[in-house]
Amino acid sequence: MGSYNELMQKNPESFAAKNNLAEVLALRGERLDDAMKLVAEAIQSAGPIPPLRDTRATIHYARGELDRALADMQVVVKEAPSAIRYFHLAKVYDAMGRGQDARDALQEAIARGLDEQRVHPLEKAECRRLLSAMK
Repeated sequence: MGSYNELMQKNPESFAAKNNLAEVLALRGERLDDAMKLVAEAIQSAGPIPPLRDTRATIHYARGELDRALADMQVVVKEAPSAIRYFHLAKVYDAMGRGQDARDALQEAIARGLDEQRVHPLEKAECRRLLSAMK
C-alpha cells in the first residue's frame, strides 16, 4: 500500500491513484470512510465511470451496504461487462443470500474468462470459495 500512498503524494489529483488506494482499503476492510472519500473525489474528477463505480461498490460491500453495492454493480456490468465485474456482482448477490443470482453472475464471469490469477490478491480466497460452491 506504500506505493499507492507515494503515488498520491506525487500526484494528489490522480483519479486513478485515488481509485486504486480506495480499492485496496476496501478489500482490506480498512479506513472505509477514507476509501469512500477517495472514490467520491475520483468520481467528481472523472465522472461515474465503471472502474470508479466498481470500487465504490466494493466499499459499499465492505461496509455491508449491499443494496448500494448491488445498484452500482448492476450499472457497471451493463456499461462495461467483464469477468472481474461479474465476479464482483456474484460476491454481492452471495452476501445478500441470493444464491441463484450469485451462480448466474459467476457463470457469466466464467464465460467471460474469470481466472483466479486475474483476481486481486485480496480477493483470491473469495474467488476460490465461490467457484468451489458452484461445483
